[in-house]
Amino acid sequence: MKILVLGGGFIGQAVHKHLQDYHNSRLVTQKEVDYTLTSRHKSSKSLIEFLNLADPAYDIVVNCSGYTGVPNVDGCETNKEDCWLYNVTAPQRTTRLINQYGNAPVIHISSGCIYQGDEDFTEEDVPNFGVYNEDSSFYSRSKHAGEMLLKDLDCYILRIRMPICGYPHDKNLLVKLMKYERVIDKMNSITRVEDLAVAVEKICENRHEIPPGIFNVVNTGSVTIHEVLDALRKHGLGRASWVKVEEKELDLKCKRSNCTLNTDKLKKYRLMLPHAKYALDQCVMGLKYKWEMEYGIGGVGAF
Repeated sequence: MKILVLGGGFIGQAVHKHLQDYHNSRLVTQKEVDYTLTSRHKSSKSLIEFLNLADPAYDIVVNCSGYTGVPNVDGCETNKEDCWLYNVTAPQRTTRLINQYGNAPVIHISSGCIYQGDEDFTEEDVPNFGVYNEDSSFYSRSKHAGEMLLKDLDCYILRIRMPICGYPHDKNLLVKLMKYERVIDKMNSITRVEDLAVAVEKICENRHEIPPGIFNVVNTGSVTIHEVLDALRKHGLGRASWVKVEEKELDLKCKRSNCTLNTDKLKKYRLMLPHAKYALDQCVMGLKYKWEMEYGIGGVGAF
């Protein structure tokens, strides 16, 4: 199977790394192909030109690009133009062109940050932390708006939550938490990126049997943030203690999404991810192993 992966960031790299072991996977960045249709990289090919040159054509495209803000979603509040461009305008344009000129479906990596609460939200629930809520972060509004524009296209929308993995990366929730002194303790769904990559592969392989639509691609069950911290402590990573605080006590530019997502639809199509607590433990052990190999035993507690 010939698969095109758009985006060389945290998720794009992880998905491509898995796919290339089993399929003909090609990863491209905006420097190579102007798939966001912004023309900000003058030397890159146009998306239509790139698709027309593909021989044979791509069977399916995985769009892992998007805007999350720097250093976090607070950055979206001060750069709303780019946030809207990359999370709303570009995905719809990109998907439409791929459907039309590439004659291929698109898997779009979205976010579950459009909900608030531990109500086990399904794919059919109207987002309560998106465009209809004036208290939502601009990032969450943009992700909800992006989904609304994609819903009638040949597109699989995969909502992920608080991605974790077994190796050091700035976007890895485990690494993020190790840099904080004060944390909010809420129940959340999580997505191990290694499991996400497997789910993407299964959709690619079974795209003729699995209809396009929205999927909550999170690990089964949920965890509290302090369960995550306990797992880090258990393996000798991070701080000896974290201070538990309320969101209002932190200096944030926007409110944060904390939510749990329902996985019944994943089960229906045999796309279930392992349980969240198992995934968490595997990632923490993997992270510890990576740091021990690089820094030695004494280096893993450096944060």
